[in-house]
Amino acid sequence: MTDPVENVLQPGLVVQHRRQRHVIVSILDLETVLLRNLESGGIVRVAVRDLDPQRPFTHLEKRPLDLTMVEEEPWKAATTRYNTIEPLLALPKGARTQARVAERAAAAGVHPATIYRWIDAFEQSGKLSALLPKERRDKGSYKIDTATEAIVQEVIDELYLTRQRRGVRTVVREIERRCRERGLMVPHYNTVRKRVQDRSAYIVTERRLGKKAAEDRYGTDTKPFPGADYPLSVVQMDHVELDLELVDDLEGRPIGKAWLTLMICVRTRMIPGFYLTLDDPNAFSVGMCVANAILPKDDLLAKYGVDAQWPIQGFPRMIHTDNAREFHSAALERACAEYGFSQDYRPRGQPKFGGHVERLAKTFNDMLHEEPGTTFGSPARRGDYDAAKQAVYTLDRLEEWVVKLIKIYHGTYHTGIQTTPLQRYLDDVRGDDTRPGIGIHVPNVDPHRLRLDFMPFFERTVQSHGVQFETVRYYHDVLRPWVGAPDPKHVKRARKLLFRYDPRDMSRVFFYDPELREYFPIPYRDTSFPALSKWEIREAKRHAVARGKAAVDTEALFAAHADLQRTRDTATKETKARRRSAQRKRLVKPVVPDEYFQREAPSVGDPSSSSEAKKSLVYVPGFEEVDFA
Repeated sequence: MTDPVENVLQPGLVVQHRRQRHVIVSILDLETVLLRNLESGGIVRVAVRDLDPQRPFTHLEKRPLDLTMVEEEPWKAATTRYNTIEPLLALPKGARTQARVAERAAAAGVHPATIYRWIDAFEQSGKLSALLPKERRDKGSYKIDTATEAIVQEVIDELYLTRQRRGVRTVVREIERRCRERGLMVPHYNTVRKRVQDRSAYIVTERRLGKKAAEDRYGTDTKPFPGADYPLSVVQMDHVELDLELVDDLEGRPIGKAWLTLMICVRTRMIPGFYLTLDDPNAFSVGMCVANAILPKDDLLAKYGVDAQWPIQGFPRMIHTDNAREFHSAALERACAEYGFSQDYRPRGQPKFGGHVERLAKTFNDMLHEEPGTTFGSPARRGDYDAAKQAVYTLDRLEEWVVKLIKIYHGTYHTGIQTTPLQRYLDDVRGDDTRPGIGIHVPNVDPHRLRLDFMPFFERTVQSHGVQFETVRYYHDVLRPWVGAPDPKHVKRARKLLFRYDPRDMSRVFFYDPELREYFPIPYRDTSFPALSKWEIREAKRHAVARGKAAVDTEALFAAHADLQRTRDTATKETKARRRSAQRKRLVKPVVPDEYFQREAPSVGDPSSSSEAKKSLVYVPGFEEVDFA
């Protein structure tokens, strides 16, 4: 895909600096450009970070749609529309002749004016969601329900994807029989055929003809990365447990090892981003690693006083991972599609397809084997070395070490690319006589909204007491208009609304208002309860059940947590697990600062009222309702 929400700085591009229009004359290095003022003609040398923000889209007043609110069929339709216009997007506007547009229109079965409309919509926003079909307001549209869809997929698996090689008509007849037997609507023949066509060609061939036939026919599809021919075209991501014993930042006592989620650009071997945590790998750490890779690294370098060039930023085209559960989250898949990049998974049982990132992880651990507190990767190599006794690194110091190692790595000659990663990236940006440069890609997104888009989520209807998740109740007045709100498509059902959360701190969740298209933090209903992580909540729930609680409510859960704390407080010896848990809590910092939410909130009233009418209360995070009874 073309870049959805980023600016590509190249010679000839018109930009703004200090509210005056300039044209880029030359790219001096990865952080500096030479500009000519269009009014005075003067030449000025400017840092990229000092350019005024540029917007590739014009409808700024429209809030971005949350991707999890989009159903599957409209999303497929948007993807089909993009595939139709993609060949035209790659052409200069002068080369988009009427004949070419008419050809694409005929292939898609639409009028040429529709093609022009799709192109205009996509180029204004740069997002796939701009091609979503307009929501129909007429009722009675046909849609397969969940039970029927389950039967369709079940029969395809049982009859079509077998060595017996039964035909589509046999599949259709069996689906019809099962649906009638259960009193369900029978799907159309074309619907079933489309579901069969949606299956992976490789898997269909493998199940019907065998693995060898699939490899012979589609083997090139599984080659490592044929498209890794420019920076960020393909990146690999994986987790590694670092071979280093850490200490807490209060008493310097051992707390165990950390996990590093790491990303590498296959083309340049540059490291776009990472995420370091004491938690086991999860969807949140994956999302934060992706967000860190997209955004500039200036703040991170400044945090640790590291003088280095770390210019790689922007949106990857494809993220390649293994098949771990955290890489298959719905939030990650939709966010990747919205921001214009895809996911690809390595074949199961074939780690060689993740070789770049795995070698990088090994390099990190090999370097750590020279640091105090290393575990050397195995008991045999560690011998009688006491890693816990020698440990000196806190998590913050380890993060500083990672940043400094990345600086060294970027400047070290790499035999695979015959240069250093930083030089390869610089060469690709500038280009040469045989290869045009790609320019400097600058992400043009709200960093806080970007991080929210990659956070895990849940959906709930709003009750009079608020919403409940993981046994905990949450409430704020901003939810009141949505109590019992009907589903716009099924008026007899309550509407499910979207909430995102940071699993490290469940003291608040983030409510997405579907009309304002904004997020609002929602605290515990009882703010006297302590902030717990998702894992602490589940541990307390298990403890409550073990104590004989048949049904665990919010009060029982926090009482169980307090009981666990008392038990630990009276323990004669403090454990490493307890110190690790306490350190986790001290390290938690809000992913999105409170200042981001200092805005007007929706008023209490009818949720079907206009967005403007709902902006009357000043919203202050943490302010709870007061009972004046």
